Amino acid sequence: MLEKFRNNNERSINTRGGTGNFNNTGDYPIFGDVTFQLPKPKTLNRTVLYEFCKQFSESTLPEPTTDEEKKLPSGISEKMQYNEISVYKKVFKSCDIYLDDVEDILNQIPKRESIIRKIERLYDHTKIEKKWDDKDQLCKIVFDTLFESVSNDPQSSHLYDEDAELAIEVLMYYAFTKCKLLDPVPKK
Repeated sequence: MLEKFRNNNERSINTRGGTGNFNNTGDYPIFGDVTFQLPKPKTLNRTVLYEFCKQFSESTLPEPTTDEEKKLPSGISEKMQYNEISVYKKVFKSCDIYLDDVEDILNQIPKRESIIRKIERLYDHTKIEKKWDDKDQLCKIVFDTLFESVSNDPQSSHLYDEDAELAIEVLMYYAFTKCKLLDPVPKK
């Protein structure tokens, strides 16, 4: 075959056939009769955040109480006061009853720490890069970004917006209790 090429002085850039030359352009480079398929970038059909929201919405959860005087764990009230949140204080108070459920669900999800790390990074980047007036608004930006992430998941048609909203609020509260959202109270 090589002799034929040399004798005829043929040169070909055809992707198939030709004189057996190697053409490595495009998505499917060819060498002789063998086509090499380059690996496609890895994508997740479902995000870990979506998985959490889905599992949370499918759990049998306790009904929230309407008691406004509910006591939060020690340190949490001080952290809310230090961060001067009011809207998200009410949101987080209503989410307190779900903390054990969050732990149970997160224990079932591989790479669970990536969810909390995502919330922490999102909060840190938002705090620096976006314009915000108060910590409630900062929390709202984080919430909207997380909700958009879940809404854009290809499987999101199987999850009601209200379920996703509650799951994200509960997850944000969980991150708050782990000092990954909002600022911790400085030690004296």
